[in-house]
Amino acid sequence: MWVVIALKGAAMGKLKPGGAIGLRVRWALNSRLAWERAHRTLGRILFWFGLIGLAVSLVIPPMVSIGLWYATVLSGVTLALVEARQAWRADPELLAK
Repeated sequence: MWVVIALKGAAMGKLKPGGAIGLRVRWALNSRLAWERAHRTLGRILFWFGLIGLAVSLVIPPMVSIGLWYATVLSGVTLALVEARQAWRADPELLAK
């Protein structure tokens, strides 16, 4: 499970706007800056916590590891959405319109 999270994190920053995969919220779809910041944030969180989780999972019970896995995904997506919203509100391209 942790390897999958780390690999998805590594690929997350390379997603292009408008594709089938990614954070599909209004502010990320309307602003390229918000899309890039959100996916880079999520990618970093998933990659690093995936590696940490992989190492820690060797010494903790499997049920705790699963709980940490879900917490990592949930907190990563939440932080990415917050980052996307902030970037969207401060996007110079949208402010000029």
